Amino acid sequence: MFKWLLLVVLFVLIIAGGGVAWLYRSATPDMLPEVKVTFDGQELAPTAYKWHVPVVGSLFRRTYAETLNSSPVVLEDAISDASPDIIVTPSDYSTQLTITDADKETVYEGSVTAFRSYLFAENGTFDAKLVVTASDSAAEDSSSVTGTETWQFRFTVSIKPSVTLCTPTVQQGSVAAVRVGSTMSRTEPTLTGPLESTGFVRAANGWICYLPIPWNAETGNTELTVTADGYTETLTLSVRAASYSYKDYSTKSQLTSPYIGADDAPDAVRRLLTTDGGEIQWAVGGFVQPFLDSFDTPLLYGMTEYVGRSYSERSTNYGYGGRTSTNVVIKPKKSKDSMIVPASGHVLLAEDLGGSYGYTVVIDHGAGLRSIFYGLTALDVEAGDDVKQGQLLGTSGRTVVAELRIGTVPINPLLVWRGQCDGLKYF
Repeated sequence: MFKWLLLVVLFVLIIAGGGVAWLYRSATPDMLPEVKVTFDGQELAPTAYKWHVPVVGSLFRRTYAETLNSSPVVLEDAISDASPDIIVTPSDYSTQLTITDADKETVYEGSVTAFRSYLFAENGTFDAKLVVTASDSAAEDSSSVTGTETWQFRFTVSIKPSVTLCTPTVQQGSVAAVRVGSTMSRTEPTLTGPLESTGFVRAANGWICYLPIPWNAETGNTELTVTADGYTETLTLSVRAASYSYKDYSTKSQLTSPYIGADDAPDAVRRLLTTDGGEIQWAVGGFVQPFLDSFDTPLLYGMTEYVGRSYSERSTNYGYGGRTSTNVVIKPKKSKDSMIVPASGHVLLAEDLGGSYGYTVVIDHGAGLRSIFYGLTALDVEAGDDVKQGQLLGTSGRTVVAELRIGTVPINPLLVWRGQCDGLKYF
């Protein structure tokens, strides 16, 4: 009887073994899952896998494992988006993504889903390892394939900041503006060209540079070169001629007084023109004229005064010895009129400089833009004050000389006060 039972057991084992062997042979590679991974639109090839194909439920599985590439796959196309997409199809696998920088420091570690909110903080070369896992706990039934597949790849993040010439055409005496988007390196862009500037300052979503256009700037196209995050872009700015007036006198005593030329600024003012500018202050409210009442302008920005020109020189507007104003001489309707702050800022200077300068005020509006007023008879502000647009500034004299400068370059105050300077509308 025992021998009979033994033979039966042996027979069953042989039949079962044959069945298992048949099932094992039936667990072929075509049963392995097909997982597709794309990174920033580029399809990735796996570098290794280890899958377990069920033979007898979850009790016995056939393993397929292979290392396809021992080195990271190098992506040909650079990444130009700070938040590139990585897509795993099918999407029901668990994922683990690890990204390291060139110094082997981990910059991201987590799931593919969480990676959607990650932003690269700098350009450079990065290594990534993605492991896709199908586990027993996640499998729908015992006949599901479990295991892992791995992708290792190397990619370069090269995000070019946007560069915009906000004012393609600008007239003499006005202001051009160049905007650069956020830089990955967080370093200040640079601008080179024939026009002076105080450089870029922080602005909304990036940087901005204001370029003062002198009254006598050469007209026509001017090339500006902007460098940011290692990228260089050339912009073409068109400068058009402004319309300036002139006056003729027979004697020097008729010249407008007081006259403060571009190079006549006192040392106390000149020293302030080259100091670093603060944050942009005119973004709220812009600029207004410094007098509530109307006023006359006996000398305009860009106006040239001549003495003793001949009739032919006057008729052709030609001659030597003229002096050209780079500020505005204002004559209020009433003497000792109240003056207000034209735009918010920080008072750098408020004192009596004597002579033709009188009580002088210098206000820093940020980004190198400064208002200068000469000829006041009383002051309502002090150096160090933070002032708001419309705040009482002081009392004028018979005339006031008003300047606006970006760095050391004078621009036309009337254009700014009247909202006709488009460059300063960008911040």
